[in-house]
Amino acid sequence: MCDFVSNENNENNETISMFDVILKFPFATFKTYRLPYSCASNSEFIKNIISCDYEDDELSNLKEPQILEIEIPLCFYRNLLEKDLDWLFAMWSGKETVYTTDRMLMNHVGVTKLIRALLIDQHLLFVDVLERENPIDY
Repeated sequence: MCDFVSNENNENNETISMFDVILKFPFATFKTYRLPYSCASNSEFIKNIISCDYEDDELSNLKEPQILEIEIPLCFYRNLLEKDLDWLFAMWSGKETVYTTDRMLMNHVGVTKLIRALLIDQHLLFVDVLERENPIDY
C-alpha cells in the first residue's frame, strides 16, 4: 500500500519499504509524499528516474532500505494546491476514492494533468475516471 507522510508526521524519517521514493512539490507545499517502490512504480516517469540511478538487480538485492528523493518539475503541478496533492496521493494509496465528499473543492483538471505528466498507470480506477471526465483539449 502507498502511504504519504508529511515532514511533521514523520520526524524520524522512517522507511515504509526497502526502497522508498519521496516526491517533493516545493512550489505547492513543503509536505513530502513517500511511496514504497511497488506503488511509485505505477508511474512511468518515476520508474524512468529510478532506472537512471539503479539497475534492476540492484533493487532486488538491496540489503538496507534506500530512499530516492524526486523534486517534481513545477510545470507538472503549477495550478495545484496542497489539498489537491493530498487528494491525489490519498486516491493513489487507496485511502480515498475519486468520488470523495469534498470532490467539488478539488482541481480535477490540474490533478488529471499531473497524472498524465507522471504517466500514472491508466488501469488504476481513479486515473481511468479522471481521464474520462477530463479529456485532453487540443
